[in-house]
Amino acid sequence: MCGIVAIHAYDPDAPRVDREEALRIREAMAARGPDGHGYWESDRRDVALGHRRLAILDPSDRGAQPMRDPTGRFTIVFNGEIYNFKALRAELESRGHVFRTGTDTEVLLALYAEHGPDMLGRLRGMYALALWDEAERSLALARDPYGIKPLYLADDGQTVRAASQVRGLLAGRGVEAVPDPAGVVGFCVWGHVPEPFTLHRGIRALAPGEVAIYRQGTGPRRARVAHLVDALVASQRGGLGDEAKRAPMREALLDSVRHHLESDVPVGLFLSAGLDSRAIARLCRDAGADVLSVTLGFSEHEGTPMDEVPVARQVASSLGIRHEAVRVTRSDFDDDLDAILAAMDQPSIDGVNTWFVSRAAASLGLKVALSGLGGDELFGGYPSFYEVPRTARALSPFTAVPAAGRLFRRVVAPLASRAASPKWASVLEYGGTLGGAYFLRRGLFMPWELPEFLDADLVREGWEALGTLPALEGTVSGLLSDRLRITALESTWYMRNQLLRDADWAGMAHSLEIRVPFVDVELARRLAASLGLADPPTKAEMARAVEPDVPEPVLSRAKTGFAPPVAEWVRGRGDAHTGRGLRGWARFVLDRLAPELGLDERRRVARPDVASAVPTPGPRRPRRVLISTLPPSWGGGVPRMAKFATETVRDAGDLPVLAWYRPFTEDPYLSPTATRLGIGAVGARLTVVFDGVEGHELGAWLPELESNQYRLSRPWAALVDEADVCLAASGTCLAARPFLDSGRRFVAWVATPWRDDRRSRELGFSALRRAADSILVRPLVERLEREILEAGSVLPLSEYTRGRLARLAGGAVPGNVLPVPVDPIRFRPDPAAVVHGRIGFVGRIDDPRKRVDLLVDVLAYCRAAGASVSAMLVGGPLRASTAARVRRLGLESLVHVVPAVAEDLLPGLVKSFDVFVLPSEQEGLCIAALEALACGVPVVSTRCGGPEEFVLAGETGFLCDGEGPALGEAVLSILKDAGLRTRLGGRGRALVESRYAPVVAAGILHRQLRDVGASRP
Repeated sequence: MCGIVAIHAYDPDAPRVDREEALRIREAMAARGPDGHGYWESDRRDVALGHRRLAILDPSDRGAQPMRDPTGRFTIVFNGEIYNFKALRAELESRGHVFRTGTDTEVLLALYAEHGPDMLGRLRGMYALALWDEAERSLALARDPYGIKPLYLADDGQTVRAASQVRGLLAGRGVEAVPDPAGVVGFCVWGHVPEPFTLHRGIRALAPGEVAIYRQGTGPRRARVAHLVDALVASQRGGLGDEAKRAPMREALLDSVRHHLESDVPVGLFLSAGLDSRAIARLCRDAGADVLSVTLGFSEHEGTPMDEVPVARQVASSLGIRHEAVRVTRSDFDDDLDAILAAMDQPSIDGVNTWFVSRAAASLGLKVALSGLGGDELFGGYPSFYEVPRTARALSPFTAVPAAGRLFRRVVAPLASRAASPKWASVLEYGGTLGGAYFLRRGLFMPWELPEFLDADLVREGWEALGTLPALEGTVSGLLSDRLRITALESTWYMRNQLLRDADWAGMAHSLEIRVPFVDVELARRLAASLGLADPPTKAEMARAVEPDVPEPVLSRAKTGFAPPVAEWVRGRGDAHTGRGLRGWARFVLDRLAPELGLDERRRVARPDVASAVPTPGPRRPRRVLISTLPPSWGGGVPRMAKFATETVRDAGDLPVLAWYRPFTEDPYLSPTATRLGIGAVGARLTVVFDGVEGHELGAWLPELESNQYRLSRPWAALVDEADVCLAASGTCLAARPFLDSGRRFVAWVATPWRDDRRSRELGFSALRRAADSILVRPLVERLEREILEAGSVLPLSEYTRGRLARLAGGAVPGNVLPVPVDPIRFRPDPAAVVHGRIGFVGRIDDPRKRVDLLVDVLAYCRAAGASVSAMLVGGPLRASTAARVRRLGLESLVHVVPAVAEDLLPGLVKSFDVFVLPSEQEGLCIAALEALACGVPVVSTRCGGPEEFVLAGETGFLCDGEGPALGEAVLSILKDAGLRTRLGGRGRALVESRYAPVVAAGILHRQLRDVGASRP
């Protein structure tokens, strides 16, 4: 465990690295590494690396950092431990690598030389690292998948600074200490600062499992290498409920503990009265380790059931483990309070216990201690695992009437503050979604409470920037079981932002490395599938697996936690804030931080009407949000995108304005072709109203050159100039051209690259038209697309779309994926409406890319197999060739074609499908298939791109190669097995609710529009 610093002036015009700044940052973290220090900078002084060492592996000087590889190409500073470094080292030695130290750091250098950033996926451990590649002139910054080790970045657009502590970066004096409302509000609502935010605007946490690579002359390229939620989602493949997935738990846990015991110095153990630390103690003994266990007790708890010392002492004695107990008093707290607050780095309402037990362990000569942290998250030990899903299910009807929740809160808040915590007045306001119910349980203050002690403008700005509720829903996207969802929430919010961060700062303040065997990437991979079972493993099962003869009273002992009586200690000091429980401690911590943050003048005294002071936007001029799109209609993917964007803008209190190119085939007056230039007002605009929204139809010069269709004509320029925010929501990037041409910042919500959208239409072009396309149109359009992708903030419709755009752009397309969400209230299962044997499809039936002919073949195949089937095709009419195919196969009576219908009629049709078949050649997403899943209708699809992200084989439907028999067999398997259809439909519905919920998508779009704003580069 160490402290690291890296500074890289990646812009050629940036000032050279200041050695003194780097050293100030390093020395501000001296407690993290008392055993040594080092510094290195490049000859060009464009990069510097600094290190403070806590020597655990190969404590000799050979392990000093910064460390360079034998060639001099790679230089690294590294904080953490790689537990599988010996296996990796042996593998590298078999390929000729020679090592001169016994450290894991040297293994990282050799592994990076072979694999580059891809090596991160092979690491088992906790780490934050900075690695300089002299040949590429690039700096790689990376963090472990759980986020056990912190790494904070400050990037001013020319120079990036990275360090293990926020206070370290500030000590360098190269980063301005400007308070961030999101960090302040985040601390108040959670009791910790949620990542990526910090208390300072210019400093952000690198995301867990992410690598950021800064190359000379360019900004960062970021990639997520590994993440806990990825492992949980992957574990669902092949179907939940498969008992073959139940991993041998004891072997997996013992393997993790053995790896975490890897050390060249003595290892200790934090031992409480709980099952988690007891299990680790037993596994340490079984691994043959000689550990010293340390137990913390509090004088206020002595002689009460809260006292953990007697139980821990008995456990240590029964296992034959050395044991020391230390008791802490209020006077100890008073003596250490200033040091505790100074060490926190980021404020927390927790960690005092870890501070004192770490102090005790360090006083006993330990540098390393194992902790049972993470056991509750892995084995469902918190009440949240059953209370949060139960609350969300019970209160879900109230999500349809948000005003009722707000009214209830205003009425009940004064009473709730007397009976319990005032936050419970928000039970109807937030409790109807899984994310909201989790926030209600884990949250410390609700946002509407904060104006009692914080400036209302600061609260409003901070709460909006946090995007808490959409972010919570996004965390559980793609997870199908309640157990996996709560595991994801507890692990990535409470554990990462509070427990792991507290373990880092409190341990490092005493030069103690705290290791967490339950928080292990390999353990998660081995147990993840078990967690998704209908009866996932419990804490008691874990305890029995580790210790078969564990006494029953141990299993049934009430959970006491490992919490000091901080609230009582604070009240005993006579300080101003004596609020209930940890709320008073949080107010106390905030008061102590206020002068440092410059918040004194942004605070306010309590008001009697706090409950009505909800941090919603105050009176302001609504922003005009210009949405460039396709001609609006009542159906289709792009109109759904435009409609959702319009609703999101309206919900934010802003004014949506639609604008679109009117094709010359529909109005030659507005968009005359090259042969008809003299007929009208080229590039003119007509103002219309569509669905109550201001809209503008605009023409184009020479629209045959498709790059011209959204060119910045005078009418377009006037609209852009009037707009505060610019958004393109269309099938391709081309709709963003007016914003690109005008130099405005913009968001581009894109379904597909232009060529993918157009490919099948080209088959009907004449030879002359195809030649003109390849010589003139395609090069112009694709160059324009690349310029738009480089200049704009891009929101791909799916990961498939992102990949296709990345291929076009020649590099990664950063940012969020934004699928069109599905309304789970309008589209919901109705078993009574299902017509048995009805194969359904919704889409542009006359579009050859939809390959409706293939669906007709599927119908014929199923009928030939003896199934009683019919087809309903919504979005007609049929193409002439398809109608002829239906007649030739004798299916006229079985194929029902429904023209495009109004939105209010569509759900009723979809609910009648027995199975939805998607025969398309290519789809960026296919919203209709998602709506079918929301109705509990399984989907059988070709492998056509975007749908492969939600049509999960054997989970929500089936994926097939584009042949009639394969699709037909999949359809038949569903029609013949009602139980299978029910399982697929239920999981499909759950997937849509978790991953494609409107609240998640609205949060993503809202943040993007807010960030782009009305600014001009």
